[in-house]
Amino acid sequence: MRMLFFAVSGAIGVAIGVSAAPWFDSSILGGPVSGAALTTAPLVYGAAAVGAVASVLAFVLRKRRLGGVAVLASVAAFTALAMSWLHLPDVAAGVVSAEAIARLGDTRPHTAPGFWLTAAGALVLGIGALGQLAGAGSYRRRHRYLRVSQLWNGSVVRQNLLAEPEDVRVGTDVASIRREKPAFALPAGAGPNDHALFEARFDKSLGRGDGSYELALLPGFTGALNLGGQSVTPKDAWTAAASAGSGDVRHLRVGGDDWGKLDFGDVSIVFQFVHPGAMPATGRFGLDTWLGTSAAMAVVALLGFASYLCWTFDPSYGDYEFRKQDKRAV
Repeated sequence: MRMLFFAVSGAIGVAIGVSAAPWFDSSILGGPVSGAALTTAPLVYGAAAVGAVASVLAFVLRKRRLGGVAVLASVAAFTALAMSWLHLPDVAAGVVSAEAIARLGDTRPHTAPGFWLTAAGALVLGIGALGQLAGAGSYRRRHRYLRVSQLWNGSVVRQNLLAEPEDVRVGTDVASIRREKPAFALPAGAGPNDHALFEARFDKSLGRGDGSYELALLPGFTGALNLGGQSVTPKDAWTAAASAGSGDVRHLRVGGDDWGKLDFGDVSIVFQFVHPGAMPATGRFGLDTWLGTSAAMAVVALLGFASYLCWTFDPSYGDYEFRKQDKRAV
């Protein structure tokens, strides 16, 4: 939740920095220049919006990869800032008069509070997004991952460990289930064409998946199940769940120590809930590994150093200096 707060606050700061305060202030330009009036403003606004939406979805859907989208949005905002500072005559052609641009020459414009508020917002957005990208989902410590294995004649041929709640599909229609992930193909005539065997449970009170699943049974399923410490057949479990649903598909909530094996001809689907090899971070502030921590620190350091350069580097080249540079280039 803390990383989400950082990311959304940073996006809001970016939007405020663009619209509420000037980016550049110079007597040569004839007064303050607002970032909202520059041609790079849509890119900055878009980056802030994408970063905020991606961060919210990363928290709600428990998809850490969406944090990467927010990181890219933060980088896009910094890129727009750099373009505006380095190429002000190009991005402010419709705002600043041609005479003022000519007077500006090769002198870098002086940055104003709005510029640095936008930069700070982009930095905070990036920090929050990195936390979401590197931090594991905020599950309770008793949470377990669903492991689904596909066996052929008793040998494991495929296995999926779902660290984030996702639907799992099985079916004989390979072309149909291939579009889904994760999905397991069944022999022809040994099962349904396309069936959601496990459905990630959505907790309305939490506003997100709670890490549990519902097992969707059909009346023809065979095998063995162990639910709540009791061994039952898929047929008995389907019959017991008859009052909870309608049609052929009946749902049972599974989790914890539940496990089972469903047979489809020569192929079997085995599922169980397991603890992760290492307890992940909460997703609020911790990071998954030392690599994630190092990457986050490196990005923050680089962005901070780039901001420092923008603050201190304000060259004003004369004709003599440009002639010397041209000679060196030749």
